[in-house]
Amino acid sequence: MSLLFYHSALDEAVPESEEKMLCALGQLLQLVNDIFDVYKDRQNNIKTLVTDAHQIKNIRQTYYNLIQEIISLLKLCPFKSKNKRLFMRFISLTIIRGLVCLDCLEKNERLTNNTFIVKDYERNQLVCDMEMLKNFFQMIRYYSRFDLSLHSKPIQKHT
Repeated sequence: MSLLFYHSALDEAVPESEEKMLCALGQLLQLVNDIFDVYKDRQNNIKTLVTDAHQIKNIRQTYYNLIQEIISLLKLCPFKSKNKRLFMRFISLTIIRGLVCLDCLEKNERLTNNTFIVKDYERNQLVCDMEMLKNFFQMIRYYSRFDLSLHSKPIQKHT
């Protein structure tokens, strides 16, 4: 919703397609925040989709669904195609960072009988350090496969 708030500073009305797309983007950005802040949220007893999850694959599916929703809604927005691609390139870096962090969290499940149990992990297992080379290279691999042409095909987990 904060994206819509900032947009309200402009004089022109927000087209419905753009409003829906910004709402979906806001949901995705909040989920990215929850993915990266899972340790801090656990420490502060803050309930989120991630702290309450038992399977990271369910969070990943929600993540993919939001990406697809954003792409579908962006196609309906009254912007030039080149601006839509530029927008996707811009947000793809955040999207991809979230995917790398999901990969890190998913590895924890193997340690706890294939169930994500947030209370059973140490800080270093819940904090995804994006400056580590392995995570940086994983980010590059995801980016190389990210579809910036606005065709709705999901990004598959890189193994």
